[in-house]
Amino acid sequence: MPETLEETVTRLVSPLVRAQGLGLWGVEVLPGGRTKVRVFVDVPRPAQPAGAAGAEAPAEEAAKAAFAEPGSASIDQCEEISRQLGIAMDVEDCVPEAWVLEVSSPGLDRRFFSLDQMAPYVGDLVEARLASPVTPEGEGGAAPRLRWRGRLTGVDADGFTLEPCAVSADGEVRPEGGAPVHLPWAEVRRASRIPVFQKPAKPGKGPGKAPGKGRARHPSQAGRARAAAGGRHES
Repeated sequence: MPETLEETVTRLVSPLVRAQGLGLWGVEVLPGGRTKVRVFVDVPRPAQPAGAAGAEAPAEEAAKAAFAEPGSASIDQCEEISRQLGIAMDVEDCVPEAWVLEVSSPGLDRRFFSLDQMAPYVGDLVEARLASPVTPEGEGGAAPRLRWRGRLTGVDADGFTLEPCAVSADGEVRPEGGAPVHLPWAEVRRASRIPVFQKPAKPGKGPGKAPGKGRARHPSQAGRARAAAGGRHES
């Protein structure tokens, strides 16, 4: 069976990513008049030594270790991978039409390509778009949805669980109070992290909101290093 374009790009880019000391986060292909190939690379999370953040570690240090953001790939690294991958794709002629290549870090609003990638982000806000509607278990009156937003509370072998949250137009995150929903990974078309930023207090006013509320945004390039190249090399 012939390789898909995602598989071909993954095969070509994997050694290039490793040579930069990075890890391959995912490959996305968006067909159209000019096919867009997106490659996401990231700094691998270091393996945690046994007992480094266990019962013997102070609670404050363990919490910081658990929620620390990984570093990000640099623009120079993305540009070098983009240059080498563009040459390799031209040599293999794997895209018959014109194409655009983008190499970037996943950013704060990272898309998840596997359940394993989600596990370190338990506690964060996540949006999931599904192939078919899902209803929370044990919630008789809840309507099924194709899109769920909520706090990620767990990841298992088959899917993940969200505590539903609503995000207002001004970025306030409010728990909906409904039952948690378990989303099977097989039904997920796209799942991504929603970065939440704390609102600054207004001048002359103290903290006027409940703990845990913040500003949620979907920045397309939040915290992201990015390099782009044209296939059949259109700029």
